[in-house]
Amino acid sequence: MSERILGHDIKPNIRKHQETANWPYREEAGYWYKIAEEMDRRFFNGLVYPDGTKVPTPIIAFDDLRNKNTLACYDLFPDEYGVIGKITFNTEWYDEVDGRKQWRRGRYSQGETLCHEYVHLWQQIGRGKDPDNQKKHGRDTHNTEFVRKCEELGIHPIPIHGVHRQIATLNSPIDTLLRDMGMARPHGAENKPDDNKMNWADWLIIIGGGEVKKGRSTLSKWTCGCQNVRVGTKDFFAHCDICKNPFVKKETRAMAILGLTYE
Repeated sequence: MSERILGHDIKPNIRKHQETANWPYREEAGYWYKIAEEMDRRFFNGLVYPDGTKVPTPIIAFDDLRNKNTLACYDLFPDEYGVIGKITFNTEWYDEVDGRKQWRRGRYSQGETLCHEYVHLWQQIGRGKDPDNQKKHGRDTHNTEFVRKCEELGIHPIPIHGVHRQIATLNSPIDTLLRDMGMARPHGAENKPDDNKMNWADWLIIIGGGEVKKGRSTLSKWTCGCQNVRVGTKDFFAHCDICKNPFVKKETRAMAILGLTYE
């Protein structure tokens, strides 16, 4: 199925279904689509470019990403229905509170996460000029261009890893948007040591006496020497088309970042 059927964009229909269907994430879908609309207007498509290129509007999804450390992800390629631009929140980070789904790190942190994934969409199939995560087979998803765009908006990802080492800059574009949309700026986040590479939201949880949920990917990691893959089967028989080597199982400990899992 292509993203457009008989010339009609199917994304509005998907959104309408998500916001009206009887499922646990109906309210979350409606809430974050409104935030995404404002991000689109302020950050990504507020200007008219001479070539007419626009950043596609995203589909906002909610799914178990099979890795408890991952917060959210952006799909580089069309999904099984041919839809592009899907941003997925990991349902592992939701708790049930008074019958509603609640993000464990708080709304403000989740808003930063949505914007982070939106920048991936901007870079890959929007206005970006250096989408290295396609050129280098997923090994440089937070390159110089990505980090520069995030810093423009006020977000502070660590190059390559993508972890938000500091809370968004006060009165920056993303901070202003999140507060305009009713998300309170977490108190005390500015005190986080800059040399600590932990995500600022995790740091706040820990100093507040809480515990950050840990976990390992449920997928096994295999490597050919030039790239890595994760699979859900016990056995995996494949050769790399690049280096021609067979994939062998690699037992390593993964560290968590926004969007993907790295060594």
